[in-house]
Amino acid sequence: HPFWSYAYFLSKPILMFWYMAASMSIFGVHEWAIRLPFVLHAILLVWAVYFFISRLFSQRAGVLAAVAVGTAPLTVFLGRQSIADILVTTYVTMALGFFALAIFGRREEREAAMAEGKRPRLHLPFLYLFLIYLQWLLIYHVVDLDRPGGPQGPLK
Repeated sequence: HPFWSYAYFLSKPILMFWYMAASMSIFGVHEWAIRLPFVLHAILLVWAVYFFISRLFSQRAGVLAAVAVGTAPLTVFLGRQSIADILVTTYVTMALGFFALAIFGRREEREAAMAEGKRPRLHLPFLYLFLIYLQWLLIYHVVDLDRPGGPQGPLK
């Protein structure tokens, strides 16, 4: 358990600390090693926005969306800080993006199906990836849910 100022520090989910510990075990105890997982998640977030938007709409829309997200002050701030919000943002984006691809499919497939008067088919691999990222969100909060009294409850 994380320990700080003579007490257990359980106000943040454990996944954040696992990422920090893994990075420090590989690169040593440095400030940049602590921040590296969060920078990588910010990069993953920008790539995910490009990936999903370019498949759902167009490549141009994907580039514009990725530039918008990548240059947003909040994305830059969260990517530089060692706080959990960028992890949640990345996993929610990935989960919703895979869900949208599973339901709607690529733009070309949608247009071809509509031209034939059919509904686009359900893409099970994307639905499976949606469920994986949904599980990551649950794992992210596993320590908070296991505590007596709920997420902010007392420790006994």
